[in-house]
Amino acid sequence: MPHITKVWPLLTGTIRYEKIISTRNRGQGEFIVAPILAYLIETSNGRILYDTGCDYRKISDPILRTSFDPMHPLVEPLPI
Repeated sequence: MPHITKVWPLLTGTIRYEKIISTRNRGQGEFIVAPILAYLIETSNGRILYDTGCDYRKISDPILRTSFDPMHPLVEPLPI
């Protein structure tokens, strides 16, 4: 079994969204900016890149979003 020697969190982006997504329906109308991370894991057998990602399709498509959260939280892309 490989031995993990280091783990590096990598900031791949940020997203601004309504707080109710992270706090179970508390904070409606309040927005937060959260990181989108990937992790570089160094092992005795080599490196692994684990991308946690962000499925923008699920939060930008109104139909998919309703199945995600019935309160329809607002998600806004940050300007580049």
